[in-house]
Amino acid sequence: MILALLILMLLPETGLGADDHVRLVTGEWMPYCSASKEEPGITVEIVTAAFKAAGVETSLSFMPWPRCAMMVREGKDVAAFPYVRTPARERFARFSVPLLTERTYLYYLKQKNAGFDFTGYEGLRRYRVGTLNGFVHQELFQANQVPAVVVNNTATGLRMLLRDRLDLFPVNELVAKREIHKSFSREAALFGQSRTPMYEVSLHLMVSPKNPRADRILAAFARGMVIIRRNGTIARIVESYE
Repeated sequence: MILALLILMLLPETGLGADDHVRLVTGEWMPYCSASKEEPGITVEIVTAAFKAAGVETSLSFMPWPRCAMMVREGKDVAAFPYVRTPARERFARFSVPLLTERTYLYYLKQKNAGFDFTGYEGLRRYRVGTLNGFVHQELFQANQVPAVVVNNTATGLRMLLRDRLDLFPVNELVAKREIHKSFSREAALFGQSRTPMYEVSLHLMVSPKNPRADRILAAFARGMVIIRRNGTIARIVESYE
């Protein structure tokens, strides 16, 4: 508690007030973000709560993930989330304090690749691997020379495993749990998950360094995150999606 208060006191003034407005952009990635009003997603709730705690109004737009990143790359006055900090993205974006940590595993069919585990990217080159456009695993596969088929969404990737059109497909553990329960409940026992995560990373807001309000947006968000972490809001949001 004392440490959180000290951090809050040491953070710079936001420069954003009640009359200011931050446009947020994100994509569909349940349970982290969704256009559903009943269940908007973990990161949507955390981000909007943090800005509200900092006294900043927000609006939220949903669009394809590559478009979210492109808006930041073009210097638009937006904050895109949730994004993983990578060398490629650091060339055109600045990142907020972390929102959450997420783990992504490789999924497969037990009858075909029983006992599979992730031991490095080189070992993936002999498999038929899937990926999603605009996701960090697409960047990682490209950087490590792993051929990967781009699919439309998580459900399609899992379906391609069932139809023997893919061997491996990377999915965040919470996303996989939800999607398998929703779309493949009868086949749930057929899926396997690598024991070792393909990666464990933090999620962030992403803003353009060309945006003259970048410092103020990031500072406001950081102050809000301290507040909602201290008062238990983040823990309550995460628990409600488990």
